[in-house]
Amino acid sequence: MVRNVISKEFSGIYAYITTCRQCGLRSSRPSRFFELDLNIQGHQQLSDSLQEFFKEESLEGENSYFCDHCQKKQSASRRIELNRLPQTLSLQLLRFVFDRQTGQKKKLTSCITFPDVLNMADYLSESYSKDRMQQDTKEDCIQSNSKGTDCQMHHADVPMQENTSMQQTKASLKRLTKAITKCMGEIETKQVQSEDMLYKLTAVLVHHGRSAYSGHYVAHISDEASGHWYKFNDEMIERMSEKQLQLGFDEDPDNKKPTTQRPRAVKGVHSSQNAYMLVYNRCRTPLPPHPQLPDWLMQLVKQDSSKFEEFSDQLATLRKKDVDAGIAKHEEVKLLYQILPVLNGNDCEFVGTNWLRNWLEKGATTPPMDNSPFLCPHGGLRLSSVCKVKRISKRAASVLYTNYGGGPHLDEYSPCKTCVRDYCQLLRLKSNLVSDCRQILRLHCGQPSFGCWVGKASIEHWKEIATDLLAETEAAIVSAATQKVGDRSEEDGTEEDEKSEELPASAVVKRLKFNEDIICKHGQMTNQIGKRELVSSEIWNILRAYFPSCPEYAHDIQPCQQCQDQAEEVKQLVASEQSTTLLSSLQNCNRPDLHCWPLDTDMLYVVTCSFLDEWRKFVSHPERERQILSVENKSLLCAHQKLIIGLHSLPPSNTAKLALVLPQEWEVLSSLFDVDCTISISRNKSNEEICYTMQPEECEECCRRRENFNQKQRKVLDYTQAMVYVRKIEGTQKVMEVVPELHQSSSECEEDKDDKPEEKDPDFCSANGVKRKRPVGQSENPSTIRRSSRHRRLRGDKSFLVSSSQSLKEFKIQIMNVFSVAPFDQNLFMEDRPLTDDSALLGSLGVVPGSVILLQADETVMDEEQVELCIPEEGFKGTGLLGN
Repeated sequence: MVRNVISKEFSGIYAYITTCRQCGLRSSRPSRFFELDLNIQGHQQLSDSLQEFFKEESLEGENSYFCDHCQKKQSASRRIELNRLPQTLSLQLLRFVFDRQTGQKKKLTSCITFPDVLNMADYLSESYSKDRMQQDTKEDCIQSNSKGTDCQMHHADVPMQENTSMQQTKASLKRLTKAITKCMGEIETKQVQSEDMLYKLTAVLVHHGRSAYSGHYVAHISDEASGHWYKFNDEMIERMSEKQLQLGFDEDPDNKKPTTQRPRAVKGVHSSQNAYMLVYNRCRTPLPPHPQLPDWLMQLVKQDSSKFEEFSDQLATLRKKDVDAGIAKHEEVKLLYQILPVLNGNDCEFVGTNWLRNWLEKGATTPPMDNSPFLCPHGGLRLSSVCKVKRISKRAASVLYTNYGGGPHLDEYSPCKTCVRDYCQLLRLKSNLVSDCRQILRLHCGQPSFGCWVGKASIEHWKEIATDLLAETEAAIVSAATQKVGDRSEEDGTEEDEKSEELPASAVVKRLKFNEDIICKHGQMTNQIGKRELVSSEIWNILRAYFPSCPEYAHDIQPCQQCQDQAEEVKQLVASEQSTTLLSSLQNCNRPDLHCWPLDTDMLYVVTCSFLDEWRKFVSHPERERQILSVENKSLLCAHQKLIIGLHSLPPSNTAKLALVLPQEWEVLSSLFDVDCTISISRNKSNEEICYTMQPEECEECCRRRENFNQKQRKVLDYTQAMVYVRKIEGTQKVMEVVPELHQSSSECEEDKDDKPEEKDPDFCSANGVKRKRPVGQSENPSTIRRSSRHRRLRGDKSFLVSSSQSLKEFKIQIMNVFSVAPFDQNLFMEDRPLTDDSALLGSLGVVPGSVILLQADETVMDEEQVELCIPEEGFKGTGLLGN
C-alpha cells in the first residue's frame, strides 16, 4: 500500500532492555524509530557515536528501577537493542545543542568522520540475525517461484479458462511449498553474514554557518542508477566528478580558518564539520519488480493525471501573472528608486510610512494616499506624526500621486511651527519646574513694596496647578489635536485614549485656576486682604510663564470698590453698635480685678485678653481690621473639661492673660458674639476671709503637669553634643505618609516603657506630633494616647551629634557630608512641620535629643512619556525598504 511506503522504507524497531541486577529479570520495551540521534560532542568518528548510543547505562540511587519480581526498586542496567533495521537508515548528528552557561542553543563545529560503507552487524541483537534470515529467505523463494511460474494479474471481469488456470495454480503451490520447506530447514544452520548488514552512503545534509539560529542548507545526494553525486544548493544543481562525494573546504565558505584540524583523507572515509544528517541504504536489497496494474486502475490514474495537468496549467498561468505583476512592480520601484532620495533639502514631500510599506508589499491593491491623520488643527504636519512619515523628492511624490491619487500634499513647509514652538516651550517649562519652585521659595520672603497680587491658595499650590496644566497642554498638543481630524488610524486612537486616561477626570473641572481665588463676584480683585498677598516682580515673572492667561493685579490696583463699600458699611455699623454698648470695655477704664471687686455683684465672667485686644482694634479701625465674631474660651479648658489657668492669671497680676467682665457686659457679649464656653469666678466671705471659686474649677493635675513640663522643656532645649537622627524619604513618598510611622514607632516604644500619660503644656495642643497653640474652641481629648517627640531609630536613619546653639545651616552642611545632598536641595521636616529658617538655632526650632528629622531632596523631574522628536531621514537611505 502507498500509505505504508514511508514506514517500510525508513522505519526500524529498537527496544529498551532493562535487566535487574538482583534477580536477573529482563524487561523489554520496543519502540519504532525513523532516525537515530547520535551525540558527536567529544567524538571524532561515527563508530564512537554509535557505540555511545548502544552503550549500557546503570540505574542506581534515585534512578533505581522498580522490579516487578522483587516488588521494590533495585539497581539495574539499561541498553538499547536493535530489533529491525530499515531499508534506508537515517543518522541524525546532534550539532545543535543547548548551552547551559549562555542559556541559548549553539552549533558544534567539531569534525566527524564517517565511512562510505557502514556495517551495522556489530550493533544488532542476538534475535535479529535469525528473524532477518528467515524473512529474507521467504522473500527470495517467493520471487524465484514467481519468476518460474510467470504469473500475471488479470481484471476481475476478464474471462479465464477454468481448467488451465486451476492446473497452473496447483502446480505453482506445490513448487512453492517444496521451496519454503527446504529453506526453513536450512535457517537453523545458516549464519548471518556481515555483508547482509552493509549500508552504503547515499546522502549528506550540510548546514553552513556558525550560528544555530541562522545559516544555509546544502544537500549532497547520490544517484543509485548512475552512481554520480549531486550537490543541491537551492536552485543550483552541480554534478561532482569521478562519482565520489567531495565535501571539501567549500562546505563552510564563511569560515576561512577552521577551528579544528581536518583529519587526513582516507579512501572510503569522509569528514565534515557541518554535516548534520547521514542517509545510508542497504547494499544488497534488490529493486522490487514493477507490478502491472489492471486496465480499470490505469484509467483512473490517467483521469487523475489529466486533472492534475489542468491544475498545473492554471497554477502556472496564475504564477505567470504574479511574476509579470512582480516584474512590473520591480521595474516601477527600480525606476522610482533613482528619484526617491531628496537631493535638495527644500525640494521634498512627506508620505506616510505605512502607505509606502503597503505599496511595496501589496502592489496593485495599494489604496490612494491619505495624509489627513498627520494634520494638526492648524492644518500643518502634526508634531507626533514626524516619525510616521518619510521624506521623498517632489518628483517621486508627483509620480506616486499620479498613479495612486490621494492627498493632501505635505511639502517642506507643512511642519506646523506653532505646534513645535508650543511644545518646545512646554518642555522647557517642565524641565525648569523644580528650579523655579526653589527660586520662588528663595524669593518668597518678606513683604515687597512693588509687585503683583496673587491668591494665597494659588501661591501655596502653584506647583500642583502648573503640573496639571502642563499635562493637559501636552495632551492637547500631542494627542488631543487629532480630534478635529476626520478618520484616524486605530493606533492613533489608542494612544489618545491612553493619554486621556492619565489625566484625572476632575482635573479640569475642580482644579483651582491660578489667581482666580482673589476675584470677587463682580469680576474684580477682592477686598479681603486675608485671601491675597503681594509678591515681587521676579516671582510674578516666573509664575506668568506657567500661567500666561491668569488675571494680573499690580500692587497699585484698587480692590473691588463695590465689595469694599459694602463691607465697610457693614463693618462700620457693627463697630459703632458694639462700641456704644460696650463703651467701658472699649475705654479699658475702671476694669474690675481681684483687688477691686464691684460691690453690687459676687460673680464676674472671664474672657481672654487677646479677645479684648483684637475687638478694640476692630472697633477703633473697622476699615482695616477683621471683624470679631466669637468669644473663644474653650482654649482655656483641659482634657478633663477643667480650667488650665489659676488665679495668678487674673488681674491685677503682671502676667495676667485673662480679663474680668461685669455681668451686664457679659449679657451684651453673649448677644453679640458666639460664646463657646462660659467661665465665671465667684467671691465668698467667711470668717473675715475672702474665697474665690472658679467655674469650671481649676484642674490641679494639669496645672502641676504644666509646671513640670515647663521646667523640663527649659532643660531639654539646652543641650550639647546630643544625638539626633535623619531619615531620607524618596521623592515619590510624601512626608505625611511617613509621619504616622514615626508616631506608631514612638508610641510603641514609649508605651512599653511607661504607662503614665505624658506631661503636656495645657496651653498647647498636639496635632500630628507638632505642638501648636491650642485653637479657640478646641479641647484636649481625654482618650488621646501620649506621643513622644523621640522616635525609635529604624534601618536607614543616620545619627548626628548636634547642639542646641547650632544653626540650621550648619546642620544642613553635616547632612550634606553624609547624604551628598546640597543644602539648597534639602527639605527638612520635624514631624510635618518644615524647617526653613537657616539662621535659626536648633533649640529654638524645637529639635530635642533623639528627634527624627525627615530629609526630602529635590530632584529634576523628567517626563517619562515625552514624545520623541524624530528628524526625518534623507529619503530611503538605510531603511532597507527597496533593497534588491
